[in-house]
Amino acid sequence: MSIMKSQIITFLIAFLLLGCKNEKKTIFYPSKGTFKNKQTIQMNDMSSEEIIRRYERFDYSNENDTLYSFSLESKINRKEVAMFPRSLGLIKSKNILRISKDSISAGYTKSFGFEKLDEILEKFYLNNGKDGNFSDSPEKAILMIEPSVYKEKEGLENRLQRIVDSFDNLNSKVEVKLELYIVLAVPIPKPPPPTL
Repeated sequence: MSIMKSQIITFLIAFLLLGCKNEKKTIFYPSKGTFKNKQTIQMNDMSSEEIIRRYERFDYSNENDTLYSFSLESKINRKEVAMFPRSLGLIKSKNILRISKDSISAGYTKSFGFEKLDEILEKFYLNNGKDGNFSDSPEKAILMIEPSVYKEKEGLENRLQRIVDSFDNLNSKVEVKLELYIVLAVPIPKPPPPTL
């Protein structure tokens, strides 16, 4: 009787585990509310030229209706990362962590290799104005991805995955939940030649 009972229990557990395939959980950056009532434009298949073209023509008067987003997929979840246009008003340089192809720059003079992302991200978010080269507070912290990152195929996705993983790791260590704001820098177009 006990053998049969254990077989039934094993069968039920296996049935529940295999039969209840959960849909992937979606995590939103900076938050789920950011995506509410917005037309979301996916960037995953855009070329760097298309990204630049769209951001150059971004309608700031309509920004409350439109949101660019990049999806990152894993076996257990899906991550939707909002990618804001470059112009978010006046932002102090120390509140922007610039991420290029090979390096990370904070403030005016501090530059680090990308391999130091975990360490620099923590210092950047948790600085609270102590070091003049890092953010005034976590609420003011913004990451800016430079064009050198997304000019290569897979560059943006690879960098974003690494940034989000590092951010999630940092967020798991702190009591107050942080929000990840990412700005995509677009090259400033050259002005037209002067007319004679």
